[in-house]
Amino acid sequence: SDVSNENALKMISDATNLLKLVRAYQAYGHYIAQLDPLGILHQGVDRKQFMPELLKKEHWGFTNNDYDRKIYIGDHSQFLQLMGVASPYVTLREVEAKLKEIYCGTIGYQYMHIANFQKNQFMRKTIEREIQDYQASKEEKIRILDRLLWAEEFEN
Repeated sequence: SDVSNENALKMISDATNLLKLVRAYQAYGHYIAQLDPLGILHQGVDRKQFMPELLKKEHWGFTNNDYDRKIYIGDHSQFLQLMGVASPYVTLREVEAKLKEIYCGTIGYQYMHIANFQKNQFMRKTIEREIQDYQASKEEKIRILDRLLWAEEFEN
């Protein structure tokens, strides 16, 4: 009985800490987004990118041994939406890869400061699903490029 209680507590703790890791990426992922196309940050010892402690798996009690272990998250709808899966089990490796893809790519999203819950959730949903699934047509890409060139010309 004690072993099953320990396992249940570990499952609850892992799921909670995984959700906290997701929240940390939502709030601080923009700090490690790839916003340096010229690679200037990697030139010299004084140009290190800030890595928030909350984005490290170890801060939440995970280790490299936990990467491929199945973690039960149940039917937490926001989490399932983020992952794009229907399974109640995920691995730390899958979650971390998805979070880095969404919040640490070439666009850094910073929206957790929005106090209005509906607006905040709209941003989260848009970023985590709709933007990731968006595929622009050739015509749309040409129109976007045209507008960017027009804006650049207008500024000069």
